[in-house]
Amino acid sequence: MKRVAGETRSQEARKIRNEAIRIDRRLRIMLETEKVELRKVLEVASPDLQDVIFEKFYSGFKEWKEILESLARNEESEERNTIEREKMCEEVIEKVMVEFREQQKAERVREYRERKMARGRTRCFICQSFGHYARECRF
Repeated sequence: MKRVAGETRSQEARKIRNEAIRIDRRLRIMLETEKVELRKVLEVASPDLQDVIFEKFYSGFKEWKEILESLARNEESEERNTIEREKMCEEVIEKVMVEFREQQKAERVREYRERKMARGRTRCFICQSFGHYARECRF
């Protein structure tokens, strides 16, 4: 099928798909009504009819094959996209976890330093010096 001027690729693909469906339906109806395989129909039919049936069958087969291949390419790209999206999500989660751990570590260090500073201001009741409590006194 040739594309008409002003027709998009999706419209052309839709026409091809619809034509392939029509051919497929006609062939199935023909095969179901006569209860024979396509080969037997071709053997019984006249030479002109053989060419027509085979041409329609073959063109429909080629169009279906092209459509299925394009769909397969789209599915592969979608699978790749989902795999890449999952990888990106995992990387983002990993970065967030690393930042969270670094933040917690920074908070622990800050709290330790604050405790140490607070400890420096403490005064021992035994020796009256700064920096330790009475229970820690070595005097």
